[in-house]
Amino acid sequence: MMKRRPIDSRIPKASWDIQHKRVSELHITWQLSAASLRYASEVLFAQLERDLARPRGNGTFKSYRPSLNPTGLMLAGLMIENLAKAALVSRGSPLDKKGAISLKSHKLLDLVEGLGVKLSEEEALLLERLTEFITWAGKYPVPLVSEKGYPRIFPDGGSAPLAISYLERDWLATKKIAAKIQRLIPGKRPRLSLPRLKKPAKPGLR
Repeated sequence: MMKRRPIDSRIPKASWDIQHKRVSELHITWQLSAASLRYASEVLFAQLERDLARPRGNGTFKSYRPSLNPTGLMLAGLMIENLAKAALVSRGSPLDKKGAISLKSHKLLDLVEGLGVKLSEEEALLLERLTEFITWAGKYPVPLVSEKGYPRIFPDGGSAPLAISYLERDWLATKKIAAKIQRLIPGKRPRLSLPRLKKPAKPGLR
C-alpha cells in the first residue's frame, strides 16, 4: 500500500489556521464558490439542451449518451447551499470553539427557511429534491438505504421519488430561489465576467 502524504511540519500550522479562519468568515468567499457552481451547472444544462436536440442513437450500449441532468442539479443544489451559507456567515462566524466549520448540513430547505426566506410549496419541494441530488442522486446510482428512494406525496397530489427532475423548469426555479437568498447578503454582489453560453438551434432550423 502506498504511503499517505504527511503534513509538512516545516511550515507553521498557525499560519494555515489563520488563513482558514479568515476565508471561512468572509461571506464573499462563499458567494464566489456559489458563482463557480452556478457557471458549471449552466455549462452542463446548455450541453444537455444540445444533447436533447440531437438524435439519441440506436439504443445499444455503445450509442448510450449519459444524462448530464443529475450532475447539473447536484451543482445547482450546491450553489444554493453556498449562497445560504454566505448569508449565514454574514450574520456571524461559522466556526465552533475548536475552529472547525459548524455549517455542515446539506439540507437546503432547513438552511433556506432558517434564513427567513419565504418559499412557495413548489420551491420548498424543489429544495428537498435538490438535497437528494447533492447527497446521492447527482453522483451515485442508488442511495445508501432504499427508504431515501421511496415516493413522496407532491403538492399536486401525485407521488414520485424526490430524485426526479424537470429539466429547464428546475433550473429556472433554482435561480429564482438563489436571487431571494442573494438579497439577504449585505454589500454588493460580486461582479463576475462569465462568457455567454449559446443556446442550441432548434431541430430543423439553421
